[in-house]
Amino acid sequence: MSRQKLRDSANPRGTFNLGRYPVEADTVQIDEGETTSESIACLGMMASAVIVGEGFVGTSLTLQGSLDGQTFFDLYEYDDTDGTPIVMTVAASRWYSLPVMYMLNVPYLRFVADEQTADVTLTVVLG
Repeated sequence: MSRQKLRDSANPRGTFNLGRYPVEADTVQIDEGETTSESIACLGMMASAVIVGEGFVGTSLTLQGSLDGQTFFDLYEYDDTDGTPIVMTVAASRWYSLPVMYMLNVPYLRFVADEQTADVTLTVVLG
C-alpha cells in the first residue's frame, strides 16, 4: 500500500488509499478569540473523526451542518428529546471519532468551541 503525503500541490486534501476506500484529511482553523471554525466541504465524503490540535483551551465542540456552506445549523440526534445539540467533550491533542450516524448527508461541517484564546487547528478525517 502506498501513502501520499498529507499535503502537496497535487493533493491538497491529503488522500490515503486504505484498501478500497480512500481516506482524506483536511484542516480547519479556529482563530484566536473566536469560537467558530472555518467550514469544511465534505464533497461527497463523510466526516468520521476530528483531531483537536495543540493549544485548544475549551472543553467541548458543538457540531454544525449546512447544505450550502453559508447557513449552518446545530446537529441534533434523530430522536432529540431534550432539545440539546450534539456536543462532544474534547481536549487538546486528541483524536475523536465523530458520531457516524449523524454525519451522513452533511455536505458542509463546522465546529463551535465553548471557548478559545489562541489559534488552533482541527484536522477532519473524511472517508
